Amino acid sequence: PHPSFPFPMWFLCYFVSQWLDFRLPELQSLCRLHGFDLECEPPEGPSEENPFIRVNLPSEAVARSISQRAVLVRGFFEVWGEARTREELREAVLAYPREQAAQHLRPESTFKIVVDGFGRRYSVEQQREIIESLSYIPWQYVRRVDR
Repeated sequence: PHPSFPFPMWFLCYFVSQWLDFRLPELQSLCRLHGFDLECEPPEGPSEENPFIRVNLPSEAVARSISQRAVLVRGFFEVWGEARTREELREAVLAYPREQAAQHLRPESTFKIVVDGFGRRYSVEQQREIIESLSYIPWQYVRRVDR
């Protein structure tokens, strides 16, 4: 965590790609409703249209509550690591505290991997390659493929 931010959890906030001028004000007001001021880091790159922003929130429960009330937030994603290369990402994710990741790694947990990017499209083959490159994450699951 960044020393000047009050909470231990970082999330990637994924906004809808409409009503750009209202996204942050909505998020700020929902944070105030939950009793704290929004702390965030601006997205990389010059574009204000970027639908991603890093936010510092008290807990996953608060992120879920804000997401349920927000109109312009698609969701929050807990940040386990950031990097410029897949090898650096592997190192960052494996360094993520196991006690924090444990709740998501249980056999009864469900998850879905979606490959998405701002200003970029991935072919089905590229998406599959990216997903398969995450095989080092020790998920315990029963594979279910929905068609």
